[in-house]
Amino acid sequence: MKKFLSCLLALAMALSLMACGGSEDVSDSAGAEGESWAVYWYLCGSDLESNGGFATMDLSEMMEVELPENVNVVIETGGASVWQNDEVDPSKLQRWLYNSEGLQLLEESETANMGDAQTLYEFLDFANTNYPADRVAVTFWNHGGGSVSGAAFDELHGLDSLDLAEMYEAFDAVWPADKDDPALELIGFDTCLMATVDVAAVF
Repeated sequence: MKKFLSCLLALAMALSLMACGGSEDVSDSAGAEGESWAVYWYLCGSDLESNGGFATMDLSEMMEVELPENVNVVIETGGASVWQNDEVDPSKLQRWLYNSEGLQLLEESETANMGDAQTLYEFLDFANTNYPADRVAVTFWNHGGGSVSGAAFDELHGLDSLDLAEMYEAFDAVWPADKDDPALELIGFDTCLMATVDVAAVF
């Protein structure tokens, strides 16, 4: 498995500093600029987690990264009948924070369909309200069905998924679309088949 999140953070921070020039340390430069970063990670485990523990593997990889104080990763877990670790409860929808102080459980509720636009909206709204940042990235982890069926196939809800219209609905409710001043630095898919023209056009 690739170390997706650590690469994402390193890339995002490096891109933000490219115009600065010089050979300064990335973490020092980011701190000097005073810019904060947030990654909102929609982690729908599905059968990838229940059968193989792949979401747990990526969570473990993330926790090997020592984040600077100006970076928060807000995570929502759900969508799998079994989690291959002792922390995530498959009967709950859970929200986590990973930052320079480590991983902590923020809140949990009864399970909800991660393939539903309302569930995505509620997570994005929670993360944006409680952990805003100067620069924000959103990333999806799960199966991907491309332009037809989107991503986030919830194993607990008949493998329902978020299609592109549902994604747009949730994102636009939190960050109204503005081509001249986009609210997000990056929307990423650690999934199959989402690198399509249709996905790019929606976002």
